[in-house]
Amino acid sequence: MAKEKVGLKPPYCSFSTLKTFVENLRETAVPKQIDRSIMPKMSGVTQGQLLSALQFLGLTDSDGTTKDRLQELVDSQSADAWKAKIKEVINDSYGSVVGDLEISSASGKQLRDRFKNNSGIDGQILAKSLRFYISALSEAGVDYSPHFKDATKGLASGRSRSTKKQATPPVQGGNNGNGESGGEEVQEISEKETDIPGTIRLPIPFKNKPHGYIVAPEKLSKDDMKIVEIAVHMLSAYAVQEEVENDIE
Repeated sequence: MAKEKVGLKPPYCSFSTLKTFVENLRETAVPKQIDRSIMPKMSGVTQGQLLSALQFLGLTDSDGTTKDRLQELVDSQSADAWKAKIKEVINDSYGSVVGDLEISSASGKQLRDRFKNNSGIDGQILAKSLRFYISALSEAGVDYSPHFKDATKGLASGRSRSTKKQATPPVQGGNNGNGESGGEEVQEISEKETDIPGTIRLPIPFKNKPHGYIVAPEKLSKDDMKIVEIAVHMLSAYAVQEEVENDIE
């Protein structure tokens, strides 16, 4: 019986990211602990996604300590050995997600519902997780349902459909996203957000777009910054909607 992966979400980086990482280890060496320092060419967001994926797939422990299965995956150099090991990893890792779902004939909605209900994910993260899983099944040579290609339909970015125009503040030496020049300075991070007592507001002046804001407590700890990092991951997932929709096309 598959162990429940408490607090872990199914991988939502691209499968090619994992495959390239394993190939790099094959050309170098598998360290006793995986950390961001051995992923220098990846963005911080991708590094975080990959570290989470390695843990979910049972290739590392929560502190990054490598497990034997990672070494076995790296050592699987022939095509047949690679397929067999990927299949083993997928079968062992996704049991708590897909359960007794009939992989060879289930509908896309059935697969989507299993991921959503058993992993607590939705929107962009759900779409990316489904694509990773389907790509992994394909890589392993698993005969999966032809209906899975529809699993991500209706899972757009989760972006608001509202057409309400956003108010944007003037920016010194720039424009407010509508081509109009502003004459006032952007608020500094030290200023308090008057609408929410005890917070500060940091403006994000996007070029030729309405400005955004980060509203946060006045005093931030290192633990608080971990939450900020998660929020950045979510924003990155939102931004790459078109890319992930093309992953399996």
